Amino acid sequence: MSAVLQGRPTGSTRPASFDIEAHRGGRALRPENTLQSFANALSMGVDTLELDMGVTKDGVIVVSHERGLNPDLARAPDGLYVPPPGIPYVKLTLVEVKKYDVGQIRPGSDYAARFPDQLAVPGTRIPTLAEVFELVRRSGDRHVHLNIETKIDPNHPDESPDPEHFVAVVLDLLQREDFAERIKAGAPIGAHEILYPFNQAYDSVAVEADLEVGGTDQLFNLLFGREIQKAYGQKPQDIAVFPLLVGTDGVQKMSKSLGNYIGISEPPDEIYGKTMSIPDQLIEKYLRLISSLSPAEVEAVLRLKPRDAKAALARQLVKRLHGEEAAARAEEDFNVKFRKRDIPEELPDRTVSDPQDIVGSLVAVEFAKTRGDAKRLIDQGGVRVNGEKATIETVLHGGDVLQAGKRNFVRIRLK
Repeated sequence: MSAVLQGRPTGSTRPASFDIEAHRGGRALRPENTLQSFANALSMGVDTLELDMGVTKDGVIVVSHERGLNPDLARAPDGLYVPPPGIPYVKLTLVEVKKYDVGQIRPGSDYAARFPDQLAVPGTRIPTLAEVFELVRRSGDRHVHLNIETKIDPNHPDESPDPEHFVAVVLDLLQREDFAERIKAGAPIGAHEILYPFNQAYDSVAVEADLEVGGTDQLFNLLFGREIQKAYGQKPQDIAVFPLLVGTDGVQKMSKSLGNYIGISEPPDEIYGKTMSIPDQLIEKYLRLISSLSPAEVEAVLRLKPRDAKAALARQLVKRLHGEEAAARAEEDFNVKFRKRDIPEELPDRTVSDPQDIVGSLVAVEFAKTRGDAKRLIDQGGVRVNGEKATIETVLHGGDVLQAGKRNFVRIRLK
């Protein structure tokens, strides 16, 4: 299992899609997966720290690429490198793990030949994941991300905890880290946040659930349900988690309350238009999660230009919900409104705070200097939304194309 987050430091001139990642903290330069390597990588301004983790006998998450002590890296207190294959972490307590020095590669090993320029740092210890979090906090870099991989091998169950326990331990740490951050920041923590997992978990007990399905954001709660079922003498439920669908704004998960949704019961032209409004980076996710196209068909669509790929996606979604004829009509209607009226395919995004105030929105996107100017522009028929003339009562939606005059276009995003 891995959690990957991509990003780049503020002020970087590299393209947003290009991520510089320090693999195991940059093991060509410093001892791998150590505080020394991560600190060095942070000082170099990397975007992402890649690391691996295991769990000790006493349930502490430690950072290591192997499921146990690496014979090419770990030296016992007597100064001798541990013999192969190394001791699994699940058989050592954290205190015992901390006795081993991982600051220098075993001389003459294949590993040493691969990384001849790695700087030896004798006395380096295997860090815990919590210590890495603290190091990142102290660095002050709020933009660096973590690519974390767990080490589980079902073929060697004696060398790692079972997956459920591993996930529970990791989620527990992440939950505690989140609460600790909020306490430090003085942010309030409601009692419902603590009681919610219990209440949701009891649902599984009440219905004696065999299976519970949810989004990836509910993994902790679903696993907690298994634990509560055990406490009530029930067989723990199986769980199935699925990725969350990001809304049309490209930022938050799709939600009707946020206005960034595509409704399955909406008219064909609405579904088509909203799909055409999504940011380019969502095309692949939408294709894979909701298009029902085969893998080969998805790959074929992804080879198209972004505008054409979105059109193929929009047509497919309308076809799924309303049929082939409705999809064809929606596409033709969209082309008449947009493509045949010389509306640019690439539009700048502008965020408005009150979508029900089109007058204020025109001022906010700088199509008018004052509200009076905006009203006159509307009265003169110079404002269009999605190709249709707007009135004072027109309400904007996320993804709408707002036009003033013949050459001013923006795509509306909602706060």
